[in-house]
Amino acid sequence: MLEIQAEELYKGLAQAPRNKAPGPDGLSYEFYSTFKDELGVLMAKVLSQALKQGAIPRSFYRSQIILLHKKGKDPADIGNWRPGVVP
Repeated sequence: MLEIQAEELYKGLAQAPRNKAPGPDGLSYEFYSTFKDELGVLMAKVLSQALKQGAIPRSFYRSQIILLHKKGKDPADIGNWRPGVVP
């Protein structure tokens, strides 16, 4: 059976763009990179299990979108809002 190794995740993290918005969990690539030694093996197990079962955990499908007002613009105009992330 194909298994995902923590080293593969480390390579992906090294190539990921920095200073981007965090995911729904509020954690950025920088967080995962900083704690890769603690999280890598656990994440590899979760992803390997998902690969084995042919489905990812339901929580992986969740996301949150909020609207942020563009400063200095009329808040009554929907065009003056942009997507953002939950802090």
